[in-house]
Amino acid sequence: MYNEIDVTKINLTSVPPSEEPDRQYYYMAKCRTYVKQLEERLGHTPTYFTQTFGCQMNAVHGI
Repeated sequence: MYNEIDVTKINLTSVPPSEEPDRQYYYMAKCRTYVKQLEERLGHTPTYFTQTFGCQMNAVHGI
């Protein structure tokens, strides 16, 4: 059912939904818009780095 959601068609000018998972899809669409604007401003695709401290179970390890 929710696998068929097209986040490009979500209205971002409306109030965020209060029910899950519609609320999550709303913010996913909002993040896509933010990243696209950031990419245009920087001139390249943004990247990220995650560093964890503490329990090693919180990190994904490659083989």
